[in-house]
Amino acid sequence: MGKINSTSKIIGILYLTSLFTNVIATEILNPIVESNNVSRAIEEYSDAFMIGNLFNLLSAITLIFIPIQFYSITKKFAKNAAISLIILRLIEGLIFCYIVLETLSIMSVNQSTDPILTNFLIQLKLSNIELNNWVYILLFCSGALLNYLLLFKYKLLPSWLTIWGIIAVITLFVGDILGGFHLSIFSNTPLMKGIVYFAWPIALNELVLGFYLIVNGLKET
Repeated sequence: MGKINSTSKIIGILYLTSLFTNVIATEILNPIVESNNVSRAIEEYSDAFMIGNLFNLLSAITLIFIPIQFYSITKKFAKNAAISLIILRLIEGLIFCYIVLETLSIMSVNQSTDPILTNFLIQLKLSNIELNNWVYILLFCSGALLNYLLLFKYKLLPSWLTIWGIIAVITLFVGDILGGFHLSIFSNTPLMKGIVYFAWPIALNELVLGFYLIVNGLKET
């Protein structure tokens, strides 16, 4: 039981680290990349732009270690599912890292002397980033749903917390699908700006989950 609780605390810390670093990065980066003049905003806030991307990179790396820690607990009764979760999170983390690198690469485009060319290349990169964000959210939903189903099936957490997580993941998935097809609010709103309205239930759930794991740990089966 001690080993499970010790691992649970690590998982809880990883959840909170991933959540808070991602929120901080979003708050720093969104005003810059959503600016009317992205090129000038990046030039003016280059340090903040770098820091925001570093926070996102930390969030991506942290995500990968969550299922690795879970594996030590779930492998004894759901080994294949636990391995699948690691693979999903690994792919998700790699795409997240790619998004960070692609975002950082905007700074090199920003060195262009031709403002028209600069704007075109930046918009091209932002479109690519949005597409990868859409794929990333799909993978996040797949991994998170599998994770919550495992927690629910083997009663490792209270049912209210896992059911909340499942509903929250489905809400985010619906938002991502709507965003991918530019439906509803996404008809005139960028994906990452509109997805906030669908992401808050899972963000709040992971906040509660992180603290719950640190204080109470997972149940022994």
